[in-house]
Amino acid sequence: MVWISMYRDILTHPKLRRLMKSSGMSRNEAVGTLFSVWAWGVDNARRDGLMIETDRQDIADVISSGSGLHKGVNPGKVVDSMVESGWIDERDGSLYLHDWEEWQDMYYRFIEKREKDTARKRRAREAEKAAGSPPAPSIPELPPAQDQPPSLPPAPKEEEAPKKSPKPKPNKNKYAEFVSMTESEHRKLVDDYGESAAARMIEILNNYKGSTGKTYKSDYMTILNWVVKRVKEEEPGIIKPKAACPPSTERTGSPVPEEWRNIRRG
Repeated sequence: MVWISMYRDILTHPKLRRLMKSSGMSRNEAVGTLFSVWAWGVDNARRDGLMIETDRQDIADVISSGSGLHKGVNPGKVVDSMVESGWIDERDGSLYLHDWEEWQDMYYRFIEKREKDTARKRRAREAEKAAGSPPAPSIPELPPAQDQPPSLPPAPKEEEAPKKSPKPKPNKNKYAEFVSMTESEHRKLVDDYGESAAARMIEILNNYKGSTGKTYKSDYMTILNWVVKRVKEEEPGIIKPKAACPPSTERTGSPVPEEWRNIRRG
């Protein structure tokens, strides 16, 4: 599920088109190259994306052996194109897989959970071995029945204060498989950025939540936090500019000029 959602998101990404144009690769070659490098990065890159003891030639060797390029494509030029188009970051002479921790978040969470489960089971086995089999619990004997004095009537119960009913939560509508928001939030998103931009923002957040399994208290605020910035940087043309507020007419606020209102009707 994670790789399928990731694959769909890559196919429409502007950086993929830049990689294809600058390297001379087809769409399938470009996608295959990215996945070959990422698969290699699972064992050779740190969590922050740094490829350990790796230069451009090392990545070119990975590409030439794993992505099935046609004869006219130069693996070294492909590596340069990946750096230029933003799939690989170069910082202080070191190479990083772009947004590696974001893409691999679910993988790393799975590894951490597996390690914690293994340690927990090991501790449980050691504790059970050290303690041995516990003895069967003994059943205490009941004392013989005796005449009991008559019991007093129960004290009257104090009246409990009425509980306050919880504040109802606003109804949210689903605008994608993993994205929900109120109707007013969606309407404000459309009013501020336009139908196309709002739909694209919802699509990006939906793909990210589906691929990582993350949840948010407010999908609308998450879109405002980082999805809007991403759309502005990568697809600014789809954002509809806000309509300018109409200029004020008179100090009175009336749309009819002052001199017209002073003319008497014949």
